Amino acid sequence: MRLEDLTILCAVIAEGSIAKAAVRLHRVPSGVTARIKDLERELGKPLFTRTGKSIRPTAAGIAAATQAKAVVAAVETLRAAIVDRPVPQRLRVGTLESTAALRMPAALAHLQREHPEVAIELRVANGRELLSMMLADELDAALIGDPPSDHRFAIRQLFSDTLVLVAPARHLPIRKPTDVKPLTLVVFRPGCVYRARLESWCARGGLVPNRLVEVGSFHAVIGCVAAGMGIALVPEALVAIHPGRAHVSIHPLPKGTQRIRHAMVWRKNAPSAPAEWLADVMS
Repeated sequence: MRLEDLTILCAVIAEGSIAKAAVRLHRVPSGVTARIKDLERELGKPLFTRTGKSIRPTAAGIAAATQAKAVVAAVETLRAAIVDRPVPQRLRVGTLESTAALRMPAALAHLQREHPEVAIELRVANGRELLSMMLADELDAALIGDPPSDHRFAIRQLFSDTLVLVAPARHLPIRKPTDVKPLTLVVFRPGCVYRARLESWCARGGLVPNRLVEVGSFHAVIGCVAAGMGIALVPEALVAIHPGRAHVSIHPLPKGTQRIRHAMVWRKNAPSAPAEWLADVMS
């Protein structure tokens, strides 16, 4: 039984005539008659009595038309909901704290204006934790610095940041790890791309840090550095907007190590249209 047949049945009942129903449906009368007969054969009962050119619905025809109207109305409601209204969607996106502070507010605001039907959930963690969250289906996508090559993830490169060393104010110029004594690093938990990059810089200089001070936010990083506890590696743009920037000194990294690339990452078997929209905004 096809929806089109039910629509024809409703039209014939409403118009009281095959000819008038045909005009309403933009069909030829013979085609309408054929579809009504097909429906009668399928239901096993006559839906109309025919006297010459006039027709009258039988009790079965009236009952069938009542149900048919409900079905046609339900389909039209469904079609209107899909075509005329945006489909509600959710975007569970993760990001590094630096990206959350520097780039996410404007990007998410733009996405919300363009796609108000999208409900946004933002999580902040380090890269390793964000990847684990995606594999556990806790996130749809994540913005990660220097994402690892992994066959389970699709990666779309978006932008890059310049990294700098920050040290206490009036610290002598830092060109290599031996310029920092004692070599104490202010870092995030393991899994942080900035920590990994800073430890790699020390390793290339042949040194192991004397001490690691682990903190939980960039505000704490800048505060600890300003207090003289050690040095840290942070995005230059983040230092520029931090209220404590006057209490730290900034030192460039060697060329080739000062840029970090950020990418949108999601599971290959779980593409997300809202994640693609957000990536378009941030490209």
